[in-house]
Amino acid sequence: LSDIVDSTGGIIQIGKGNWGSGEYFTGLIDNFKIYAQDESQAEDQRAIQEVEKKIAAIGTVTLDSKVAIKAARTAYDALKQELKHLVTNVSLLIQAEAKYEAEVKAAIQAADKAAASEVEDKINAIGTVTAGSKEAIAAAEKAYQTLSAEQKKLVTNYKVLVDAKATYESLNKLPAKGAEVKVGKYRYQVTRSATKNGTVKLIKPVRMTMKKVVIPSKVKINKYSFKVTAIAAKAFKGSKKLQSVTVGKNIRMIGKQAFRGCGKLKYIQIKSLVLKEVGKSAFKGIRGNAVIKVPAKKRSLYQKKLKNRGQKSTVRIK
Repeated sequence: LSDIVDSTGGIIQIGKGNWGSGEYFTGLIDNFKIYAQDESQAEDQRAIQEVEKKIAAIGTVTLDSKVAIKAARTAYDALKQELKHLVTNVSLLIQAEAKYEAEVKAAIQAADKAAASEVEDKINAIGTVTAGSKEAIAAAEKAYQTLSAEQKKLVTNYKVLVDAKATYESLNKLPAKGAEVKVGKYRYQVTRSATKNGTVKLIKPVRMTMKKVVIPSKVKINKYSFKVTAIAAKAFKGSKKLQSVTVGKNIRMIGKQAFRGCGKLKYIQIKSLVLKEVGKSAFKGIRGNAVIKVPAKKRSLYQKKLKNRGQKSTVRIK
């Protein structure tokens, strides 16, 4: 009270005094406080200071600042509208919110890039597609599908996965009847399409410069096995360098002119026990001293089937 009354004393008026009649109170008043402003103003000031403390408590903004920023924002928003402009460090709150948003965005982008990178690694791991690539392709596809739409945009080699799936499907697809495929040194045409007991005929060699031909009993197309049951007409016609031929054990038919004009062809071994047909002029133009070797148990029958198929009479069938 020394700011109001000095050491000699004084009078503090509470309420209405009637100084004219000399009436005044001279008793004791307990717990008496004097404020330079009213209580509501003091509460407002404390509220402002509390908000400023919460803003200051944010400190350096990191991904862990969410709780502190939210607490400061909640306290600021709870202030009376007319008090908000009195908060001296509100700009720090706004900056902190912007910085935190940028940190979160950067973290999300980094996580998205890392997720996309993992998928890219799985796609690259597929390598050359074979009939055994199913698991690698499935793993890459599953990983890709778990990504968000934004993460999928970051996968730079997705086309590799698309192409791998298409290649794998083609490798495991049952070829249709009439389909032409290259297997090893020869081209074949599917004559019976089936998952089991399918058949093909040999159409022609990939290169006409072969010296030695071995016609297999079976070939594998995709994951399916096909018996080689026929040699197409004119399959090896004009193969000038061809010298020897081995006919596989499942051949039922040798087409017309199949080996016509193979002037150096001097040895033919037929392993098949099921040969039913030999086309006209199949061996026309082979060497005059050529030998056609057939299975002993089929010699008599095959000598009849092979007779007059274009070869000279000097060609031996034994």
